[in-house]
Amino acid sequence: FIAIVSVVSFIRLNIRVGELEGDCTQETNPSSRRSCEMWASEGGDKYLMLSSTLTVFVTGCLAFWFGNALYNRLAHDFSLALPAMTPLLGEVIVLTPSSRPGNVVVVPLQASTSLTVTSQARLAPTFL
Repeated sequence: FIAIVSVVSFIRLNIRVGELEGDCTQETNPSSRRSCEMWASEGGDKYLMLSSTLTVFVTGCLAFWFGNALYNRLAHDFSLALPAMTPLLGEVIVLTPSSRPGNVVVVPLQASTSLTVTSQARLAPTFL
């Protein structure tokens, strides 16, 4: 964003100096007059302003490119890191009435193992 704003303001300055044909005394705003005089002169300030604008533009473009590449890489890695969660299918059997709700056994329809689901959401295999 800053890179685009810098380039746009730099282009506006060049257009304004071109409209005034180098006569910066016609500029009413003191800040704009100083910028016009600096750009119309042949001193080192003109080249310092040009180099700083180019540096901001290049840095902004590189930051956007690296950030976009990092975002895409992390999004791709994250989608591969976690396996797709498959829902457990089966019959839910309550073990015993206890003071801790959530102790149930899910018996899969076509398997000989079951999983005990506790209220802390940890899974512990139980063999029948």
